[in-house]
Amino acid sequence: FDPSVAGGPTIQIFYRLIPAYGSTHDDSSHPIIVVINGGPGIPSSAYRPLDFDYGNPASPKNGALDRFKYLLQSYRILLVDQRGTDGQSAPLDMENPAIDADAIAHGFSSDSQARDYLAVIEKVIPKDEPFFMIAQSYGGMVGMQYLSLTHGGARKPKGLVFSASALPYEDVL
Repeated sequence: FDPSVAGGPTIQIFYRLIPAYGSTHDDSSHPIIVVINGGPGIPSSAYRPLDFDYGNPASPKNGALDRFKYLLQSYRILLVDQRGTDGQSAPLDMENPAIDADAIAHGFSSDSQARDYLAVIEKVIPKDEPFFMIAQSYGGMVGMQYLSLTHGGARKPKGLVFSASALPYEDVL
């Protein structure tokens, strides 16, 4: 939950590795793009529904929401539910009167989010496999924080695209 607290509480991070069309999730001939979504507060299901019919991508049940139809022609997509969204990774009930705003600001910062992405990348992407990143909107702050982690040994993406991103206002040191 807070990497500065050794042995402290942890959270589970939900992610999906979406295979390229006509491929499998472990087909390394299709590179992985890590999508750092906007927000804060936007779950990954805003990019692709959780009940997406992978067996039939053109299914009307999937609706119009498939933001990856072009990328998936050549790439696999690693998509994470950021902590604190209404997704699957430590969702917050902001109506709860016991919520501590200072703890939320610290535990759900772009630096914390970047460390979550680092943990997922280390777990999912083999060490010898290059990957790319797209950081969209608020995800740009998380992407910049992730890049700051590469000075400490985190794996660098082969390429990173910032889409309508913002610069971080945190002291990364």
